[in-house]
Amino acid sequence: LVSSNGQSNLTQVHEKDNSTYIVKLLSYKEYLLSFQANGPLIISKNKCTVFTSKQTIRPHPAYYNSSNNYNWNRNVKLAGDRLYFIDTSLQLVCFDLKKLLAADSGNMAGFTPETIIGKFGFEEFCSDGQGNLTVLSKDGLLARVPEDTNSIDLSKQHSGKLGTQFGAIETLAEYVVVGAYCHETKQRAYTVLSETLKPMAFVNTTAAKPYIVQNMLLFVKQNLLHILSCTEYYEADLLVYNGNKVHLVQTMAISSYLCGVVWLKKDEEA
Repeated sequence: LVSSNGQSNLTQVHEKDNSTYIVKLLSYKEYLLSFQANGPLIISKNKCTVFTSKQTIRPHPAYYNSSNNYNWNRNVKLAGDRLYFIDTSLQLVCFDLKKLLAADSGNMAGFTPETIIGKFGFEEFCSDGQGNLTVLSKDGLLARVPEDTNSIDLSKQHSGKLGTQFGAIETLAEYVVVGAYCHETKQRAYTVLSETLKPMAFVNTTAAKPYIVQNMLLFVKQNLLHILSCTEYYEADLLVYNGNKVHLVQTMAISSYLCGVVWLKKDEEA
């Protein structure tokens, strides 16, 4: 568990946290929110389970090269009091944590979350923290939900140069960024879109191996949008968008298996 000062600490999350991999871990007030591989949402406090959801996350991304590539640091977002995740039916499940944790034990056990269903199965999604959600399909369909407005098929833009295997999406300020991989050209593709989902710029980067984009972090530095991208295995890309073009700064070779990229200190250290 990484505290706000960027220091990691060995922490027991709940009673069965060593039964299999924990692929996503978040904190909410005095609670820990965790998902084990192909498992449900488990809310715990002081090492004890408080709530277990009936819904579970998927075991793997749609595209992966190894059975060990679980949904590391994907498909789950915490926005204020609302926790969103993609379940095995490829739809969004939303728990209002404030209401859930205020319920007594009987009502908590029967708590029904909100379900958001779109016109296609959701591969990944992002939240701007203001209740606005953007969803992405494995084939490049992109839309706002639940209104399903401003939809676009990225696979049909720019002669297919935006990718064929889509797996990552993130948002910051007025930008939405999508990360994909093209199996035919063996290149990764990063696309910057406006808040209305209009493509503004993209770049293709040569990939040494067929590694999909696992997840991304966005931050602004020196008035430039920076994209830090983690691939499925041993590579990470750093890119910048200057308002006109997306530029690859560096592809970094990492000596160990990657499980996604997360902030240690927000906007400072990942």
